[in-house]
Amino acid sequence: MVTFDKEGTAPRHDLPVLPTVTAAYRLLAREFGTIVRLSWATLLVVALVQYLIAQTVLADMAAELASGDVGAPAAIGRHPAWLALKMTADMVGTAIVAVAIHELILFGDRKSGQYFHIAFGKRETLFVLLALALGIVVVVFATVVISPFGEPTAGLAPFVATLAFFIAIYLSIRLWPILPIIVVEGRLDFTGAWVLTRRKFWSLLAVAVLGTIPIGIVALAIDSLWPSFDSLMDTITGLRESRPGLAVAATAVRRAQDWLLVRAFLDFVTSIVYTAIAVALVSYSYKALTGRAPEDVLTPKA
Repeated sequence: MVTFDKEGTAPRHDLPVLPTVTAAYRLLAREFGTIVRLSWATLLVVALVQYLIAQTVLADMAAELASGDVGAPAAIGRHPAWLALKMTADMVGTAIVAVAIHELILFGDRKSGQYFHIAFGKRETLFVLLALALGIVVVVFATVVISPFGEPTAGLAPFVATLAFFIAIYLSIRLWPILPIIVVEGRLDFTGAWVLTRRKFWSLLAVAVLGTIPIGIVALAIDSLWPSFDSLMDTITGLRESRPGLAVAATAVRRAQDWLLVRAFLDFVTSIVYTAIAVALVSYSYKALTGRAPEDVLTPKA
């Protein structure tokens, strides 16, 4: 619980950027076996769902390309329905794993003896609802602001979508502590999370950026070799052309189909690491902002 003084403000504590990032990676190294044990089953289901979605989408794209149309397959890859389904699977799976890793960091709960952890309750539901609010903005941004071939669009709708996107990113960073607060207290406390991060936005942003650089580089390397289906067309578009040629697009889709299983496996592996690091950055930031050391163990109030 976030406590307030007589002036209605919470005691301010520093957020040391490098020590917080270091604590997150130390957790990954120290508890890697536990992290894999708590996350592999759920994230494997997510990977299988996304594999089936990508397989269907790529087949539809290949069929359109076989008829000589380049525009239709590009639109298929960026269709909001596919993106929403893909993101929903990721949100639910990530919520389950995130709550378990928060419990590991905050309470020291390793769930010993559990090798197949899939649980969904109130806290996971709240995680999904928060992710859904951000996800809607992201899907709108991806489908309105960027054309199917990766070109920026113009007009009032893209402007509004871009503005909403940046506002959502700002709010999500300012409300970082809401996630561990849910785990500790079993409820939403937007006011408490907002107060904790007052004048800490840039520190939180630095933690997020520095903490995700290593896994981000790995993700970029994977994308450069095997682009995901939702960014395939703009990835293969040349710098001097607005859209790829039919033969180039057809070759890229066939290659994506041939390597889809490898890409799905790599996404599964990186998702375990990325989820653990992301959760650790949030959890250790919460500990720092509430005046606790990384090794401190909390008691759940819910």
